[in-house]
Amino acid sequence: MFFFAIFARSEYIEITEANKKLIGGDRPIFVKFYSQNCGHCKAMAPDFAEASTMSKDVDFGAVDCNAQDKICKDYKIDGYPTLFLFDKGNVTGKEFKDHERSVDGFIDFIEETISVKIPRPPK
Repeated sequence: MFFFAIFARSEYIEITEANKKLIGGDRPIFVKFYSQNCGHCKAMAPDFAEASTMSKDVDFGAVDCNAQDKICKDYKIDGYPTLFLFDKGNVTGKEFKDHERSVDGFIDFIEETISVKIPRPPK
């Protein structure tokens, strides 16, 4: 039940061949490349989904590398999960590193990389 509640609140976009132009498009986008069989991906999913609800200035996307193999090959994804932040107009992106895979870690990385401020709920 908890998983469905998080998923329902999620505001991330599944990236496919049909909409892959969102990467490097008009808005910044934080993209996770994942496999449905990956335990680390499953563990990270609730935090990624929660973070996706917090920003109006940055889109969140996800690429299922089992279903979208070509996109993952284009970005040379060789492990899961792999996350990249793409600023608007930039198809190269910056890989998510040196941060915790948590809501705060994702938001910190975004704020440090593209200089946006994302409001966070009080702790």
